Amino acid sequence: MGKHLWLASYPKSGNTWVRSFLYNLLQDTQEPADINKLNTFCFGASSRRWFDEVSDRPLDELTPEEISHLRPEVSKKMAAAKPNAIPVKTHNYLGNWFGVPMHDMALTAGAVYIVRNPLDLVLSLAPHRAMTVDRAIDFIATPGIGTKLGPTHVPEVYDTWSNHVLSWTAKKSPASQ
Repeated sequence: MGKHLWLASYPKSGNTWVRSFLYNLLQDTQEPADINKLNTFCFGASSRRWFDEVSDRPLDELTPEEISHLRPEVSKKMAAAKPNAIPVKTHNYLGNWFGVPMHDMALTAGAVYIVRNPLDLVLSLAPHRAMTVDRAIDFIATPGIGTKLGPTHVPEVYDTWSNHVLSWTAKKSPASQ
């Protein structure tokens, strides 16, 4: 059973760029990675297909809390899918949602946290989400902000940009304690 190597970031911070770079580096390919096929190299923590596989009901019938309770089973299923460390993309903050950890530390090998200056981030976020820069600033300053259930993804919980960064960077690894 493998363990997760989290590739964590606030949205629009360069996670796709880092995954593409790692794919091209580690796969030693002659052609650049197709960003639409990065899921063959790196799992997505909020990819709906994993949740569909472990749920006994359609996800559209579940509440966000019920979906959150599927996360531990999804983590186990991802870890069982590969024998070694598995890169797993996440935009979720490092914490709990409805009392359930967003990331299973028992199944974690480590994490790479990608941080981007929020002044640059909002300039990328605004057109991506079809909002003004002022609205993007409000977005990254909104506690508990995230996404809803979609056709390909389960809800993500970002929180504020500052809290997201702190959630990933303020934790001490067991080896350094």
